[in-house]
Amino acid sequence: AENSALELEALQLVATYRRAGITAEAFATGSPRKRFDRAMKSNPAAIVSLDIRDGTKHEALKLIRSNERIANVFEDYVAAE
Repeated sequence: AENSALELEALQLVATYRRAGITAEAFATGSPRKRFDRAMKSNPAAIVSLDIRDGTKHEALKLIRSNERIANVFEDYVAAE
């Protein structure tokens, strides 16, 4: 989560991915840039970003390696909002 108010939600999303059999990890400490750098060093198939901008929640999925299961879990998460 890029915003500390969404850290619990980020951990819940990590748990959702894990229940779906997808390895997931949250990078929740440090500046957003450092979090991104640490995430990229872990060689991920995808990166999810949760943020609040101008009072509006934003979710983004960046697929680094094509993975339909990861995309489907993310789409279900966003649709449930």
